[in-house]
Amino acid sequence: MQTIRALCILSLLLSTSFAISLHTDGESGMAKWIIMYYLCGDSHLANETGLLLENLSRIGSSRYVRIVVMLDNREKHDTKLCYIDTDGEIRILNDLVGWPDEVDTGDVNTLLVFCRNSMRLFPAERTALIVFSAGGAGWQLFSLYDEKTGHSPTLPQFADAMRQLTDDGKRKIDVLYTPCITGMVEVAYELSPYVRYLVTTEEHTPDGPKHVERFYRAVEILKNNPNMSAEDFSKLAPLLHRPCRFSFYRENIVTRILDLLPCPSLHRVTMLSTYSAINLSRVRDLVESIDNLSSWLLLHRYDKETMRAVKLARKAVREYGKAYPKRLPYIIYRFIPLDIFAFDCYIDLYNFVDLLERNAKNGFIKSLCEKVKINLNESVILNSCMPGDPSYGLSIYFPSSRSMYNHYIFGGRIPCKYEEIRFSREFKWDDFLRSYLGIEE
Repeated sequence: MQTIRALCILSLLLSTSFAISLHTDGESGMAKWIIMYYLCGDSHLANETGLLLENLSRIGSSRYVRIVVMLDNREKHDTKLCYIDTDGEIRILNDLVGWPDEVDTGDVNTLLVFCRNSMRLFPAERTALIVFSAGGAGWQLFSLYDEKTGHSPTLPQFADAMRQLTDDGKRKIDVLYTPCITGMVEVAYELSPYVRYLVTTEEHTPDGPKHVERFYRAVEILKNNPNMSAEDFSKLAPLLHRPCRFSFYRENIVTRILDLLPCPSLHRVTMLSTYSAINLSRVRDLVESIDNLSSWLLLHRYDKETMRAVKLARKAVREYGKAYPKRLPYIIYRFIPLDIFAFDCYIDLYNFVDLLERNAKNGFIKSLCEKVKINLNESVILNSCMPGDPSYGLSIYFPSSRSMYNHYIFGGRIPCKYEEIRFSREFKWDDFLRSYLGIEE
């Protein structure tokens, strides 16, 4: 009995000593915020993680805002669990907490262990999780990309990890930053039981400093304003975003000639950056209004005028995901990245229902479109895009053709079918898609 008591006292002393060793310069106690960075640098983003870490070191933690980083880059045995202290020093915690020097960032268990331990070591009133990863895939995969293994969790698997982390949503993550092209209704709804605000983008994001800065500039302001609400913090990144036109693909003689033709489908793919903040507590009303519209479109599936209105809206709508090809091998697409060959299955929701409202003859369908727009504007609390770009903050899945339904954005076998995600299981949008595209059960 005395031995057990002695061990308990020793354990308490060690944990207290450990806490003191971390919380210097008046940092001890409950913070206002913990910002957890999950840096999947075992990819082409390896150089960018250094730039991000450099800026986080410049910002530093405070007694109110604590910055914790899990970084894995391309080299073997280079994984680091770090705390950025108040002096901006990067304090490696691997030995202190028994963190391994190599992990698979694509394994959702790695993320779970990182978040759980960070939240225990640095208790805070509010929590932000910032995922820095290449290879955003919309609803098809939640990218935690690791080049060594090449896999990531599906959206339902990632949502289940958030369920575990938040004790079935009882202690929600306040703000979650997601990878590119994940600003989708499907993603928002899947995560809504476990996250309060989503900071996300409908479009791809350009590589380099512009990509990196969207992950730290808001935190710099938060540090100086630690009483900021979760909603206000989530708005900062879109507010600071500087929209731009960009392309991942260099011009070549072929694309230069084709760009001169009066045929946009033969032009080189370029993208317009976007950024938005989503209040997930309002997404339920949005998806219910989408469900009502879907039900009425199903009811009118034999009405030629209504289906013509859908077709016209789908043809003119803003599309995302074009960094990836539809069918071509990527090694070929990178040399002829033409719009006609680009993945085109994610569309702006507001833009679509607005076009549908204009083209539809049925007055009730028009009113349902208007209701979707109202609910979307209430869900998207801030949106940033280029002037004239019909991007309103959330996209939705609408394959361009029957053959593209459940087509994996990276090619090969899709890891998660559309009918397996929560939005599809609970609402009728997928039923409408199948009917419209002529897909048999």
